[in-house]
Amino acid sequence: YVLASDQNSKLVTANNSLKENLKIWISNYKMINDTIDILDAKMINLGIEFVAVGAMEKSKFDVLESAKQALITRFRRIPDIGEPFFITDVYKELRNVDGVVDVTDVKISVKASSDGGRNYSATSVDIGKLMSPDGRYIEMPRNVIYEVKYPNFDIKGVIV
Repeated sequence: YVLASDQNSKLVTANNSLKENLKIWISNYKMINDTIDILDAKMINLGIEFVAVGAMEKSKFDVLESAKQALITRFRRIPDIGEPFFITDVYKELRNVDGVVDVTDVKISVKASSDGGRNYSATSVDIGKLMSPDGRYIEMPRNVIYEVKYPNFDIKGVIV
């Protein structure tokens, strides 16, 4: 499964030329009886909402901005295709933010093309069915990759 990235480092479907070039390159290293199937991976766009408790002596607005920036930095990395989304990583990142005392809730959602008029992937999945039994991670199918496409809009939080 393959994908490409555009000039803004956002995931896009690989064009046919790229797939053909990849197939030619791989054919130099394959056994005679091996077959090559290069398929498009599917993308899902995730949104993150959180509720955290802020320290009394800190400005809630500053703590919220720091928390959002920490998550934006964390999810700038492009995961591997099929890599699970660890909700525990969101808790961990938020707890490491100066001024966050505790994290009380994290919700993950799939963003759709109708959300805010943005250009999200058309792939849709049921997060509930992909959630681990303990609720700590979301298992991605082997041909799916996740992305927080518009982190400034898709990461929302509240400091109480």
